[in-house]
Amino acid sequence: MSLERVISDILAKYWLEDNPYSGMSAAQIYERLPRRVRNKVSVEDVRLKLEEMRTEDKVSTNRANEELWAYPKRRLLELYDTSKEEKVGIYTKQLRLGGSQIEHRFFRRQVLDRYKQDPRYDLREWGFGGTLSIKDKAYLDRRVSEADKIFIQLFGTAYTQKREKVVAVMLSDLRYLSVEHQRYWSSFEVKEKCALDADYFKTSFGAEFVDMIPIFSAFTQEIEEINKICSLISDPPLFKRDLCRQSTSRI
Repeated sequence: MSLERVISDILAKYWLEDNPYSGMSAAQIYERLPRRVRNKVSVEDVRLKLEEMRTEDKVSTNRANEELWAYPKRRLLELYDTSKEEKVGIYTKQLRLGGSQIEHRFFRRQVLDRYKQDPRYDLREWGFGGTLSIKDKAYLDRRVSEADKIFIQLFGTAYTQKREKVVAVMLSDLRYLSVEHQRYWSSFEVKEKCALDADYFKTSFGAEFVDMIPIFSAFTQEIEEINKICSLISDPPLFKRDLCRQSTSRI
């Protein structure tokens, strides 16, 4: 068996089973080589073979901390992955065939309407993103189907070329949707390339803290604080309290 075949077997098993959707370093691959193979090659031989496989579009590579890391691509994985999209879900299948965990898919905002109208779900949004999950009570309810017990740890905001606001979700989060819900989300998918909201990008990839309060919520909070000050100095409220409550209820 060739060195390339052995490396391919190791990469595919690691990606699909051992540590799903994660790459391996050349050193890690070398350690997993059968002893009879490892005795004949070096870590540098593995690195050279990975670079050769990269030119054949079988893996992608990058260097970190002076080590070469490899990630199997579709051309390699389709020889190993026998799962059916209708069984694992459209987005899980994309991951299994080499999709990056941090790749985004984009959806029309109407995709969220289903969850806004369903009291079983907790949908929270802020200026540039939000979260979606089944509520604890519904999760523990035996009458709720397992297919509906889903969550998305984080979704963000993105914009189409026409500046239409859309929902952005990483593949790593979409895989936690059931097959049925993945199919539902795919019906709202926007195929064009979209630009991620700057604040969403900063918090997701730059580890930066940004103001997560929507401007409309901040505005109504300011109204409340001003009226509190008026009350403290025994003056009538500057703003109608019912207007403040109405504004807050619309957010």
